Amino acid sequence: MAATLLISSNWYVFIHAVNIGEILQSSLGYFLVPIINVAIGILVFGEQPNRLKKLAIVVSAAGMMLTFAIAGIVPWLSLIMAMTFGLYGLVRKIASVDSALGLLLETAILLPLAAGYVLLVAEPIADIDATTRNWLWLLGIITVIPLLSMVSAARRIRMSTLGLLQYITPCLHYLAK
Repeated sequence: MAATLLISSNWYVFIHAVNIGEILQSSLGYFLVPIINVAIGILVFGEQPNRLKKLAIVVSAAGMMLTFAIAGIVPWLSLIMAMTFGLYGLVRKIASVDSALGLLLETAILLPLAAGYVLLVAEPIADIDATTRNWLWLLGIITVIPLLSMVSAARRIRMSTLGLLQYITPCLHYLAK
């Protein structure tokens, strides 16, 4: 249940940030996740990064602080996103539930809430053409693959290694922009 609360909170804050025009904070939140994961690895699991990893952590953290200072923002949304996703990784790492089964249970718990939201609150999507609607379904299904991969990896590798690997996605997003 904790994992479900954390991942749904993360998704909500991400969507909220985008909806209120805080795209920079939503992006930077995912640049903070690796730093949070490394910190969790050190503080919770007693992982000891080597000198090179320590340097990478310090440079990353300094870069993030500089980015926030230059942007002139207080990164509340970024911090919430990073903390919820980092803690989600921690909960999934220590959970005794299989990765795929755990993700299935999280989805099953969230499904009634999401369906209720779509039926009662969300704007109708009747004016979306069939091709777009089909792409939305397909992309929704495809979204499961990286999340399942992350959850599976979290159980098998050190949190600090997972954290450093999680720079791949935001860097690719940045380069694609």
